[in-house]
Amino acid sequence: MNDQSFLENPVLPRQPLELEPVDVFYKGSLHEWPQEDAFNDNKQFYVLNLSKVAIETKENMEPSSERLKARNVFFYIKYKYHANQGRDPKRHLGHKTRDRIAIVRRALDKNTGHLTLEFPEAV
Repeated sequence: MNDQSFLENPVLPRQPLELEPVDVFYKGSLHEWPQEDAFNDNKQFYVLNLSKVAIETKENMEPSSERLKARNVFFYIKYKYHANQGRDPKRHLGHKTRDRIAIVRRALDKNTGHLTLEFPEAV
């Protein structure tokens, strides 16, 4: 399928194309794990304190920790969040953190090897 036939196909959803290229920072090999003190740089990192992570899959895997290796899974993540943390540490004194959740679907196509990560739209 060439680009022209894709654009003219009425069955495919019509969505604006993202034409801005991905910054070179996000391309190539994955980064190594940073030094622990690097996480103090709140202009580059935002550190989440995860409270709970659960994994759901239809794949029958024993022991249950093997579910991390499943091709298709849902991740349910609960973490603590404070809106002002990292911006002005003095502003959040006395404010409580809030529990937040994230749901991520990972799907791996075993035929093509394509990996998809999906997140619900922010509410």
